Parts: sequence; structure tokens; C-alpha cells
Amino acid sequence: RSKYRKMVGEFTVNVIEVGELSGTLQENLKYLAEELQKKQALRRKVINAMVYPVFIIVATIGITVLLTAYVFPKVLPIFSSFPSFQLPITTRLLIFISNTLNNYWYAIIGVIALAVPGFIMGMRNQKFRTFIHRTTLRVPIIGDMLTSYHLANTCRTLGILLRSNVPIVKAISITSAAGTNLEYRNKLTEVAEKVRHGSQLSVELEKFPKLFPPITSQMIEVGESTGSLTNSLIFLAEL
Repeated sequence: RSKYRKMVGEFTVNVIEVGELSGTLQENLKYLAEELQKKQALRRKVINAMVYPVFIIVATIGITVLLTAYVFPKVLPIFSSFPSFQLPITTRLLIFISNTLNNYWYAIIGVIALAVPGFIMGMRNQKFRTFIHRTTLRVPIIGDMLTSYHLANTCRTLGILLRSNVPIVKAISITSAAGTNLEYRNKLTEVAEKVRHGSQLSVELEKFPKLFPPITSQMIEVGESTGSLTNSLIFLAEL
């Protein structure tokens, strides 16, 4: 299992390992297959939901650049023929943007040409990548969707691991390692350490309301109190 750990992931390895030790390998493999199917379905839903907005945004930017760079300069002399007339701020802003695009287009292309590879190189840095992941979660609408996506994966992964009798501290650590957002991974690592020292999972999650909304910590608290934490996590994932 260690040979292919990087290929299949910590989550898969630990679920199978627990199944082998506890004699529930068949049941754990069933849970694992269902988990992978649900993750794939969720990923497809997110991608499908973003296709139309992304297309609209790209088309809008393209049309705006076309109008500003090519159409607007042709009507610009009309505005210049009224020197005593104070143009609205929006029109003056369009004139400024149009002049900038036409006079400094080479500089803009140069900045973009440097920014793109710079961003790609920056994503290799842990701190920069964490900053980008944290920022994307705060973007209106998109941030809420990404938060729901990562929260669903977190709850489902943790629930499956606990159902497979993985100790809670180890389960939280594995869930953290299986995550794709570094902000969630860092916070879950902190939570695992606190739980290791005797704190409750719900109490620690309450400290990060932007990543784990109140309903998450409340449902987990109910699960901890009633001994049905696994069911609470699976319910939250579906929700």
C-alpha cells in the first residue's frame, strides 16, 4: 500500500487498511466506491455550474475591449468638439481607458506576459498559494460555492473515516491531507492538534465560522452529544 500511496491518496489507503485489520474490508470498499462516486458527481456539478458564468464573463470582457479599443476611438472626436461641456465621469473614464489601450497596448501585453508566468511560479510557493486559496473563498458568489464544495468533501471524508473506525484525530489529519484547499487543510491541521489535547471537534470548528458555518459546528455538536457523529457528518455532506 505504501508503494502507491501518492497515487491513490491517504484517504483510500487508510480506509482499506482499517478494513483489513477489522475484517470489514468488503464494507469499507463499498463505502469507498460510493464516496468516490459522490465526489466525482459533486465535481461535475460545480464545473457545469461555472461554465455559463465563465462564458458570459469572458464574452463581456472581449466585447468591452473591442468597443473600447476600436469603436470608441472613432467617436471620440465628437466629444472633443464640445470643449466647454463637462462630460460625465463614466464617459471620461471610458476615454481614459480607450487612450490607455491605444497608446500603451504594448506595455499592457508585456505586463500580462510577465504576470501569467509569475503567477504560475508563485503558485509553487506555499504561502502564496495559501493566500490565493484564502482569497478565492472570499469572492462573492464563487466563494460561497467553493466553501460549500470543500465543506461537503470535508464532512463526507471525515464521516467515512469515522464509520470505518479510524480514530478521530487520525481521521481529521487524513481529511486535512485529502483536501485541495490549503486554507481548509491548515485549519483542519490545527483542529486535529487541539482535539488530540482533549478539545471537542465542534468547539474548535466554531473558531472558523467562515470556513465552517454555524450549522456545521451545531450539527457536529449534536452528533458528539448523541454518539452519532458519523451520521451527522454524512448528513452535512449531503446537505
